[in-house]
Amino acid sequence: MLSGCWLYETPQGVFRIEWTRIGARSCFAVIFEQDLLGCYDTAAGALTALVQGETPKPRCGLNIQRLNLPQSVVSWTFCPATDDFDRSPSLRHALQAAGMMRESDASAPPKQALHPGASP
Repeated sequence: MLSGCWLYETPQGVFRIEWTRIGARSCFAVIFEQDLLGCYDTAAGALTALVQGETPKPRCGLNIQRLNLPQSVVSWTFCPATDDFDRSPSLRHALQAAGMMRESDASAPPKQALHPGASP
């Protein structure tokens, strides 16, 4: 599986779409600065959800749809990673928090959105 992340820098901060594992599940995490905005089956599905306003807003209240983010990951910068230690501390923290939320509420459906019909 492709390991790394796509980055897009805006004047307000940096967006990332990064392949990761949360428990046994592989997904593409959407992150703005230190906020995990959702996990999706594909990078394209993650980006589509982001640009269409289907992800939660970052804690700062930034209106993502007003940024005119590129709608293709081809327009983003890909940064390969060699292993989990290359992940930023903010992503590790966000993923740990998401994993802890799921463990504490295992009977509830996942809080993060999934792009329907996508495959890993």
